[in-house]
Amino acid sequence: MGIKKQASYKDYWSSNEQLRDPYISSIMPVNRFSWFLSHLHINDNLLAPKRNEPNFDKLYKVRPLLDSLSKTFLQHFNPNEHQLVDESMILFKGRSTLKQYMPMKPVKRGYKVWIRADQTGYVCQFEVYTGKTDSTETSLGKRIVLNLTKNIYGHFHKIFFDNFFTSFDLMEELLQNKVYACGTVRANRKNLPKNQILDKNMQKGESEGRVSSTGVSWIKWRDNRTIQFLSNYHNPDHITTCNRKAKDGSKIVINCPQAVKDYNQHMGYVDKADMLKSCYQISRKSRKWWHRIFFHFVDVEVKKTPPKPINMFKSKIPIEKRYSNAGHMPSICTSRRCHHCSTKENPRRTRWECSSCGVGLCMTPHKNCFKAFHAK
Repeated sequence: MGIKKQASYKDYWSSNEQLRDPYISSIMPVNRFSWFLSHLHINDNLLAPKRNEPNFDKLYKVRPLLDSLSKTFLQHFNPNEHQLVDESMILFKGRSTLKQYMPMKPVKRGYKVWIRADQTGYVCQFEVYTGKTDSTETSLGKRIVLNLTKNIYGHFHKIFFDNFFTSFDLMEELLQNKVYACGTVRANRKNLPKNQILDKNMQKGESEGRVSSTGVSWIKWRDNRTIQFLSNYHNPDHITTCNRKAKDGSKIVINCPQAVKDYNQHMGYVDKADMLKSCYQISRKSRKWWHRIFFHFVDVEVKKTPPKPINMFKSKIPIEKRYSNAGHMPSICTSRRCHHCSTKENPRRTRWECSSCGVGLCMTPHKNCFKAFHAK
């Protein structure tokens, strides 16, 4: 059901041959599948603690599954050196006290999940957000990071996170527990240097830094605007370069602290985990609030194996089709990369494609990739 998606699961048993799936429909009747789906339970509802009891758990209905997966994810994979702590969303538009609204996220309404993922997109550890632990909680970001990293204390892994989590106290505590960390920090956080260079006086590529007595570095760097970082293992004096685009479209090279470059390099791991999960996800609409969480983590479990590198850019055209003498006609298409001459370092776009091969190919007075691509 994750490979061949239908509007309704009953379409897999449809009498219409275009909708019907012979493999799924041969396993069991649709009524039996519907019965299983409606009677699915993970925990005993009769033993659920009441809301006013001290052991009340908002995730009681899925708690055995979450605990089992958390233990399994930690036991069966040794994560890489670089990891990321970030938030992810489980789509849900029904009624639930756990539902969050995140207007800046692609999934704006749903359940929030804190995730620690490594560079392969493997979900090492997670925590479903159920709300504040008390009415006066002021360090949610710190609590989340410490909860998700306590299993890797003492191994000097390098953890990255955004300005929601970053604070001076967190960096100090992670360093004491032998965990390296780096992240952007909000300008109004406590314990940041007071005598900073004014933003308006900084040029693009200019930076300044301080190092505290406890080994935490503060870095301020000017790109299109000023950005501040905290790190417990970077040296503010280590400067490298990065590429930027000028207003005329040309590339320019500007100075950049090493902490900034490392941060930008490792900040996409949770997004990668979400991408891998979404490829063949089985999640469906349901009136039961916990079904979305259940199906989400089933998808995560299926895709938790670290993926092999895949060339996502150039598709392979069969040799017989590419060099055949029939059917190759140029046709106008939307702007796309040239399959023959475009590279990652020197991308080239065209508005022509081969109607048979289905790939973009340059056709200009000075360059004819269409002819070169089909010539032996």
